Amino acid sequence: MSTDKTAWITRIDQSVDRRMHEAHTPGVALAVTDRHQILYERTYGVASVEGGTALGLAHRMPFGSIGKSFTAIVLLRLQAEGRIRLDDLVELYLPWFRVRNRPDIRLYHLLSHTSGLIRGTDHPPDARVEVWSLRETQTIWVPGSRFHYSNVGFKILGLILEEVTGRSYRELVTEYVLNPLEMGETDAVITHALRPRLAVGHEPLYDDRPYWPGDPLVPAPFVETDTADGCLSSTVSDLGRYVRLLLNGGQVGSSPLLAADDFRRLVAPVIAAGPDGWYALGIGRRGPHATSVIEHSGGMLGYHAHIMADPVSGLGVAVLMNGPGHPDRIAAEALRAARDHTARVEDDPGGTPHDEGRLAGMFSSPEGDVLELTPTAIGALGARFNGSAIADPIWKGPRTLLFHHPALSRFLLEWDGAPGGAAGLYHGGTPYRAAGAKEAAAGLSARQTAFIGHYRSHNPWDSNFRVVARGPDLYWIPPDGDSARLLPHADDPHRFSLSDDDGPNPEELWFGARINEGPAWAAWLAGNPFARFFTP
Repeated sequence: MSTDKTAWITRIDQSVDRRMHEAHTPGVALAVTDRHQILYERTYGVASVEGGTALGLAHRMPFGSIGKSFTAIVLLRLQAEGRIRLDDLVELYLPWFRVRNRPDIRLYHLLSHTSGLIRGTDHPPDARVEVWSLRETQTIWVPGSRFHYSNVGFKILGLILEEVTGRSYRELVTEYVLNPLEMGETDAVITHALRPRLAVGHEPLYDDRPYWPGDPLVPAPFVETDTADGCLSSTVSDLGRYVRLLLNGGQVGSSPLLAADDFRRLVAPVIAAGPDGWYALGIGRRGPHATSVIEHSGGMLGYHAHIMADPVSGLGVAVLMNGPGHPDRIAAEALRAARDHTARVEDDPGGTPHDEGRLAGMFSSPEGDVLELTPTAIGALGARFNGSAIADPIWKGPRTLLFHHPALSRFLLEWDGAPGGAAGLYHGGTPYRAAGAKEAAAGLSARQTAFIGHYRSHNPWDSNFRVVARGPDLYWIPPDGDSARLLPHADDPHRFSLSDDDGPNPEELWFGARINEGPAWAAWLAGNPFARFFTP
């Protein structure tokens, strides 16, 4: 770590200010800790855009899925007491648990996101209803063979904890984690009674399209929750105490919260999760296997968070924010600045390297709109639409671009990665082709055409999606992410599997309520009900 504390603090402040400006983040709370104490903590920005109140260290924020490792710790401690076994089948504790194909799912499969279950819907407020509804879904991989993130898998673990102990998840986390760590400003349930202590969470005003930094923000919907996939809120100081537990190998002072073998199992990589990452039990790893950083992100309605613990340097970071932004990049830059006084805040641009040269050129839509893309710097593209310069697009992924123009704001521009790029540019269902490129043949049946449209739900987590046609295929497009090709089921023409780069995944979409053989008015995404809506 740098001996010049003022220098690395200045770099952290510069990094946070830059990231907040990029994303128009309302507020950020940050803490840097070593194995013994908080080295630096500060808040930036406001607790509420409407009120303008400065964000303070006493403000709490929910930190979502970071709580999954709290669930894992409780399970490991109960296993040490002989009350539960991670190798057991789920049905041993919840005999009513079902999926359509009844795979042998064990507790450690749920903990490592290798069960093959769907991600989850968050549609019913109680975990039992959502877990019960899994009998309408199926897994398509052998448990343990693939990573597929599943919130509902951790909700199952919470129900198992309550079944085994007869106590609430909140009580168990408080006894086994919060009290030993003296995390007095953290709670393992989110209720309306807690709301006055929280910074206000913010989401984009427009929920049906990708967020362009600077678009209006509004207070996010507030929901109560007590499920084991992430229902904790905390101050950044308290979350820093938890990071110290990870730095100290499960020790609290001179006492073990987790035995050495149990801590090793908690953080030992189980399965690859991304190009440079692994997943353990409720926690992730990043970087070279032997020296990888322990980390996890978290998100709730209107809030985002990230923790990083570096066992090599003995330093860690906790970040909480109450709106759009990149807490992972802030955490990575703060950790690097604290451990290496030569680091520059620009060292971590974030995201995935982009081959902007392959997208250079002029592309036309069937309606006659013309989009021109020109490399302006490494990783950057300039843009003109119908001859007029527009704001430079933002890379949202290795193959997706976000534009700030009324005609291009509803969807990301997606590139399928084909050689030359020109044959696979789509904005929603609209192709953009280079001169001479052939458009894919249509070939949709009348039934499939009936599924195209915009669908909405009152579920604040998954409020809407669109289905579009691209050549001979249907695609599912969420408001702010990559699309997925819909693969029809051979035995049910109204049911589809969502696919990713590796083929079909457990998520399914099916349609109904076709009136007089017209368009489908209802859709179910993994059991979450949606209705066709009047908006385009």
